[in-house]
Amino acid sequence: MWTDDQLSILITERRNRNADYHNIPGSSRVSFWNNIANIINERFSTNYTGYQCKGKFQNLVRDHILMCQYMAGNRAGRRTRTGARYFEEFRSCFWERPETQFDQIHNINASSRQREIRYHNRTPLPSYEEISSMMSHRKSTTTQRDRSASTDHRVSSNRRVSTNNNENNEGENRPEGSLLHNTAPERRPEGSLLRNDSDISMPDIGGSQPPSCMENINEEN
Repeated sequence: MWTDDQLSILITERRNRNADYHNIPGSSRVSFWNNIANIINERFSTNYTGYQCKGKFQNLVRDHILMCQYMAGNRAGRRTRTGARYFEEFRSCFWERPETQFDQIHNINASSRQREIRYHNRTPLPSYEEISSMMSHRKSTTTQRDRSASTDHRVSSNRRVSTNNNENNEGENRPEGSLLHNTAPERRPEGSLLRNDSDISMPDIGGSQPPSCMENINEEN
């Protein structure tokens, strides 16, 4: 189990010897990590190996990156105890390769080239001739639409006129004696009385002539 004092020496040795780490010829860094392991073992009477020191430092760098992602709101980020404890020490990214004069020139040229690529990929503004051509094309399209609309209007109006003429001709060709059936009810004078058919069959009651029973009563008297 690594203690805070042991991790502090591991971080300090890696920071102070960063230039030596990147200047080692080849890709093997076994001797570098073995040297740091010997320093920690002599100080704390431990038996760490160079491979363990290398793995522990890589875990510290990984926790710092996760902590940065967590603070940025990235879902891949995660808050860890070691990342929060050693955040300020790893904030300078001291483990990366030191930037030399050649690296600075390379970075300047790379950034300028990216700006040129972005500039050339932009869509150029249309020229005056292109704008004039576009406007004339729109005007011609609008004129064609107006012409087609007026033609349709003329055809529809001609159809209505021919329909009205046909109706007038049919009215003129009717015979003089033909009767038009009127569905409206016949109007009667205000003073006329309506006689029901039932009144015709019924005899008058209380008319000018007395009934026969009255004549019999007068004869007896």
